[in-house]
Amino acid sequence: MRYGLTAKQKNAAVMERRYADLLKRELIAQEQYDQFRTTAEALTATVRADATDVKSALDTVMADEAAVKSAEETVRADQAVIDNARVQLSYATIRSPIDGRTGSLLLHEGNVVRATGTNDSTLRGDESDPPSGVSEPTGGGGTGGMTAGGCDGAGGGFGIQTHT
Repeated sequence: MRYGLTAKQKNAAVMERRYADLLKRELIAQEQYDQFRTTAEALTATVRADATDVKSALDTVMADEAAVKSAEETVRADQAVIDNARVQLSYATIRSPIDGRTGSLLLHEGNVVRATGTNDSTLRGDESDPPSGVSEPTGGGGTGGMTAGGCDGAGGGFGIQTHT
């Protein structure tokens, strides 16, 4: 609201009451009174219109603030989706704690591996024809770990055949 207008409206209302009293005593003409009454009514209507405009502006600001909060929450939800996708992608990536090779390659496809010297295992590079005693990997995602029969469906990798 415009404070000057409110003061003018209050002053016009006081003047209108004062001139109404003068009109009753027939000290002024009806035309003079009508002029002050019309001015008071116009200023009162202007103040009411301004109050309505202020309320409308406040409602618009509140709606805009709600829209901003909604957009911020949408951004947070989208960031959570991105973070989840990164985590899911990290499950499909093998990372070494260090870069490079730390020593010479001791095993090659077809080498005999002895853990304690009591059992022989043959390291094979293809799972399309698994050795006897090794279960066929299951298709699909798998758990990413090794099973007694070899790689559990992560696709590719080595199967281990144990001879006892």
